[in-house]
Amino acid sequence: GENIQKTIENADVVVTATTSVNPVIKEDWFKEGVFYSQVGGNECEAEAILNFDKFVVDNWKEVLHRGIFTIAHMYKDGKFKKENLHSTIGEIILKKKPGRENKKEKILFSPIGMGAEDVMVASRIYREAIKNGIGTKFDLWQEPFIW
Repeated sequence: GENIQKTIENADVVVTATTSVNPVIKEDWFKEGVFYSQVGGNECEAEAILNFDKFVVDNWKEVLHRGIFTIAHMYKDGKFKKENLHSTIGEIILKKKPGRENKKEKILFSPIGMGAEDVMVASRIYREAIKNGIGTKFDLWQEPFIW
């Protein structure tokens, strides 16, 4: 509602991770210079996506293959072309494509998710839990599942 709108309008960084199948964020809520990570894939109106200066994904083929993100629907409907895609996050990390080039640029990152990202996050959480002496240890099975 209104609180969400005000929060987004004033934010430099916005991350949404919902199970919404319908857009909940309007086109005019994003300010200049915002970085928006649309994790859930459908939270933002298609028109808003077209107003971003750069659109970045982790894996373009996977976005299209899964077909569940707003951008995949836009591509299917001819509203978004591959040429509109600025880059993958890997291309930015490897400096093959530029990231932010000015303070006014609006950048949208739409990560579909890759197993390597999940392993990286899980590893970090595990190390932090060990370091802080928190968590619960349990056995998933009596014998190794694979070997």
